Amino acid sequence: MRRLALSLRPHLVSGLFFVGAVVFLFRLPLFYGYRFVGNSDRWNHYLSFVRFYSDNLAEGRVWAWSEHLLLGFDTLKFIVPTPLYALPVILGSRDVVKTFGYVAPAVLLAALFTAYYVIYRKCGDRLAATCGAAIYALSTFSLLKLSQNDATYVAVLVAPIMFYLVDSVTRANIVRRTVLLASLVTLGIFLSPQKFSYLILFLGCYVVYLFARGRRTPLVGLGVALPVGAILALPRTLALMANTLGSTRTQSSLVLESVGPSLALRFLDIDILGRDWREAFEMNQVNLSEGNLLFASMFASLWLLSIVARGRYTTAIDVEGEHRHFHYGFFVAFTAFVFAVIHLPFVYRFFGQLYAGMPFLHTRFAVAALFPIALVSAVNLTRPQSWRLPAGRLVIIGGIVVAVLVVGQCDFRPLSRTVLWLLRVRPSGFVKLSDHVFVVSDEMIRLVVMAGAFAGIGGARVMGWLDRGSFRTCIALIILGQAVLAGDHYLNGHPTRSYTMPFERHDLLMARPGDFLPPTPDQLARLHRMLDDTNYRSIIICPETSLVQCSSGLGLAWKLRLADGYLGGISSRYAALPWTHEALGLRSIRFVAVPKGETQSDWKLLSLLNVAQAIQLIPELYTNRHLSMPGDLPIVRNPSTYVYRRAYFAEQPRSVDRSEAIQALAEHFGPCPSPPERTCEPLLREKYPVDYVEGVVSGPFDASGPLTWRFEGDQVDLDFAASARQRLLVINEAYDPQWRAWAGDRELTILPTNVVMRGIVVPEGATHVRMRYRAAFVGTFAYVVAFAVPVLAACVSVGFQRTRAGRERVPDSMKA
Repeated sequence: MRRLALSLRPHLVSGLFFVGAVVFLFRLPLFYGYRFVGNSDRWNHYLSFVRFYSDNLAEGRVWAWSEHLLLGFDTLKFIVPTPLYALPVILGSRDVVKTFGYVAPAVLLAALFTAYYVIYRKCGDRLAATCGAAIYALSTFSLLKLSQNDATYVAVLVAPIMFYLVDSVTRANIVRRTVLLASLVTLGIFLSPQKFSYLILFLGCYVVYLFARGRRTPLVGLGVALPVGAILALPRTLALMANTLGSTRTQSSLVLESVGPSLALRFLDIDILGRDWREAFEMNQVNLSEGNLLFASMFASLWLLSIVARGRYTTAIDVEGEHRHFHYGFFVAFTAFVFAVIHLPFVYRFFGQLYAGMPFLHTRFAVAALFPIALVSAVNLTRPQSWRLPAGRLVIIGGIVVAVLVVGQCDFRPLSRTVLWLLRVRPSGFVKLSDHVFVVSDEMIRLVVMAGAFAGIGGARVMGWLDRGSFRTCIALIILGQAVLAGDHYLNGHPTRSYTMPFERHDLLMARPGDFLPPTPDQLARLHRMLDDTNYRSIIICPETSLVQCSSGLGLAWKLRLADGYLGGISSRYAALPWTHEALGLRSIRFVAVPKGETQSDWKLLSLLNVAQAIQLIPELYTNRHLSMPGDLPIVRNPSTYVYRRAYFAEQPRSVDRSEAIQALAEHFGPCPSPPERTCEPLLREKYPVDYVEGVVSGPFDASGPLTWRFEGDQVDLDFAASARQRLLVINEAYDPQWRAWAGDRELTILPTNVVMRGIVVPEGATHVRMRYRAAFVGTFAYVVAFAVPVLAACVSVGFQRTRAGRERVPDSMKA
């Protein structure tokens, strides 16, 4: 322990800086009661899922099926639970937002330390390694993923570790390194397959580069680890493939609206194309959540550009008393390739074809360049080990650093107006650079001033006024300060805390104290009674004042049975229904206004889907602040006189194939054509007598008698009177082939009905049907225990045996 403490002592300052930086960035939730909601995806697809699983764990059950969105869906197809999901149960708290507001800074701190350790092992300079870690962990990509999902942040967390394992593989440790790499590959595929695949591409190119330079063991280690890890993660891969192929994800094309060279400006200044969504949309139509995600600070960006422009991609460094030449041409080339994919449409199109256009997002490919950028930047900030900072120079460097940081935080709007007046340009918030590119005028001035300061410090070095060590110390300290301040602006800036409707100006939320509290049991009970949620579904009118889809987070938070929602992809069956163009999106069903009129009305289709009302979103429902029910919540009832029940007996089932069912529903439940025909009725007056079944069914069928039901996650129980004839029982919930049904001991076939529903032929005399859902992912953990653990144990055993054999071969003379 004493030896460990002594080895860590030199790194104490860096460690304290990391802790201080993280505490500063999350000071609002840590000390002032603010609530880190984060990105809209974090609210919709992470915190809400955590709440779903933790509530189930608290009640002693594990359910995969959720009935709260899009007629129901398998949650395990979209997200893999981690041990973190048990935290609310362990801590005895229902407040998921608050609990995971503490998880995020802990994960960020871990990323800083891992990046620091690996970079330090390569450059041997603590300040340079600290700066590299800050560039890496405080980049816009890292902060975006942190604000979206603590689980998928694993790609950022393990990238330096995997690089270190690959880079340090030797004949002596190849087994141990391969086992660790295989474990991380498995973890990455389970938690973040998309981003992890980009890391694998980087590491694959790197081991090929090392092989070309005469090092073969890294290629062998990674070449073995990848297939082993892929085999261990096979259940997750198969589940993802089945979900992707059965959803609208396969219908996506390469979207080019956010791809273009102009986005490279955001690598120099994160706000240059707009500081919030509405400001950016005014001119550039830029997706501020994505865009260029490689920005950490202005000086960090300028420093990288100066390194690339200088050429000579080799530098001499001293590491642990050893003089080395570090060749970083590969990292520069790979970074240039990532920039090309992100910013050049023809490169993006070509590379996107590797992913069939389905899960590939050009901006998220930035994760592959984060560590190369941080490493190259840090290595070029390394100072000679013999260099020491004189006291007199300390004052000068400190003054330069403070001056640059202070000037960089100034409000440049007055200066911008003055410059525009001198140039005889009409004062405006934007300056036109081309027909399609407009930049924020004061941010352009800020960039010019910072570039001038960078050039001035560089000029001082060229003139000999600053030696190499002083120059690099000055640059590193400015980058550290700017990275922390840029991270603070990203997480705690005014648009993240100033809102009437959440997510109205920015796709990140640092919610005010008292906002986004979990609904109380009494609130849930009153809302469910008001909506008759057990028997009927609802939709949420998510107005355009909220720039993101809101139904998913609200449906899971308030446990509402919704017919709309937003997931990574929606069922191709559900998307095939006759929705209006305004409601149907690539990955969502969203309503921004109450359906009305004849040609734009979805009420008839919604009546088929058991929807009895629309909830008009108000800020009080979103934030759960001062919400009084039923008085405050505006509800619009379905104007149709008939709404299909949650479960019923079909009167006239008709055997059809899928295309025929889709065509029939479009004819009978679609919006009226324009101009409307006289025979078209925009509302549903009575139940349509025919139900369309994809399978062979033959009558006669009994549709009489009462029907009662009990839906509990993965299990459904339905009771009814016995009949001398068979019945066709229709469950108005999402069809999924993993559902199974029994009448007593007899298993029944579940057939797709009305495209999206479940139809069951019930035999004569039956009075009870039980349905159970078996998630496609349910065998994963048994698979891991039965196969993965023995494989890993065998690899570890072989590694220990080789290590032991190597020790036994050491001559006695060397042992002495």
